[in-house]
Amino acid sequence: MSISSRKDAASASYNKIRAYALQDKGADTIEANERLGLDVDLRRYEQCAEILLDLGLNSVRLMSKIGLPSAKKITGLKKFPQFASYLETNLY
Repeated sequence: MSISSRKDAASASYNKIRAYALQDKGADTIEANERLGLDVDLRRYEQCAEILLDLGLNSVRLMSKIGLPSAKKITGLKKFPQFASYLETNLY
């Protein structure tokens, strides 16, 4: 792991702890991140696509509890050509 990656991981962990502290005081996840000036959703989905490719999958169907999958999930997977064409033709 590079020094830059370690600093990013440490910063992310620190921010998570700060957000948890606000949640302990009654804020929900979104409120806590907004109060700290962070993105509401800090999750990244590119690694998910890499894992799927490592497992030999070349197409996926994204499902969500509420309506269409989030734009962030779709954007993360579109970075991989194997999934991009599938996503373009199968979102409805």
